[in-house]
Amino acid sequence: MNELLSASILVVGLAALGLFLSLSYLAERERALKVLVLLALLAADLLALPVGLVYLLLPVVPGLDALTAESLTASGLDGGAIVPRLPWFGGLSLAVGALGLLILTPFTRRVIARLLPIDPERVVHVTALHYALFLTGLSLTLPVFMPALDEEGLRDLADAASRGGLGLLWAQALGFVVLGALGVGLVVTRDHRAVAERLGLTRRIDVRWWLGGTIAALASSLVVDALWGVVASDSLQEVRRLSEALFQPYLEAGLLGALTIGLSAGIGEEILFRGAAQPRLGLVFTSLLFAVVHTQYTISPALVQVFVVGLILGLARRRVNTTTAIGVHATYNLILALLMVYAPDLAP
Repeated sequence: MNELLSASILVVGLAALGLFLSLSYLAERERALKVLVLLALLAADLLALPVGLVYLLLPVVPGLDALTAESLTASGLDGGAIVPRLPWFGGLSLAVGALGLLILTPFTRRVIARLLPIDPERVVHVTALHYALFLTGLSLTLPVFMPALDEEGLRDLADAASRGGLGLLWAQALGFVVLGALGVGLVVTRDHRAVAERLGLTRRIDVRWWLGGTIAALASSLVVDALWGVVASDSLQEVRRLSEALFQPYLEAGLLGALTIGLSAGIGEEILFRGAAQPRLGLVFTSLLFAVVHTQYTISPALVQVFVVGLILGLARRRVNTTTAIGVHATYNLILALLMVYAPDLAP
């Protein structure tokens, strides 16, 4: 029952973000809705400012840092390691709020439109830019906490993944698909056929791009891991500990777990990032955003690896279609997952 509730909350939450994008499409025809949408974005930007200020000033308030450290330690985190990083988190929150306010100005959007294929006058593009900004800020908060997990914290992380089960991965994929479809105007401006075309979903998979993209992605992972092991082997081992805590509960299901990791991420992430986002945010920026949302691996060479894989997937989308990108992503993840299950010594 808890697994079903968690999966339902995840899907509903992502669908709600998609519905707000639908509202943004409607706001382009109704002035009252336009004001409502822009006020909601303004409120979110303004809220980030005092939150950031509180954490930024944490060391200044006597005794507050010690109290915060004690509270975090009681939650299974290394409070002593996290608290010194919280001002950085506060600065990040302030930056997100300030940049969000800038995005609301037409001048800033016109500047962005010189770099990205957006229309600075469209409300839905203002919302999409905010989503990308908020997602970046949220993702960059993870490195504040993940490296500070002690052994008990890692066990709790693995237990949480185990409780969620494979269904949680499929729920996330479903939520991404819903968000992607609503984000390109399903029902509001496009029917299902037009949505599939806009997302780059066709029945055709280019076999050459599928095989070539998969091989290139695997090769890039091996190269980055090899260089990483030489330059910073301790960091590599730390990330592997985190990866094991995150994925081992799923891999205990064997082949079914490996297939789920491959297919759920391949379908969900490609439809959202390459299908929906890339035509608006461009190849490089989408790949950067794709790397940033994988900061569960901490700020490390792992993000370079994810960025390179994102570029390969983006090129497959641009040159062929999203269906082929799904095939590359799913096969890449499946091979890595199978290695972790059946040949862990060979896994990157």
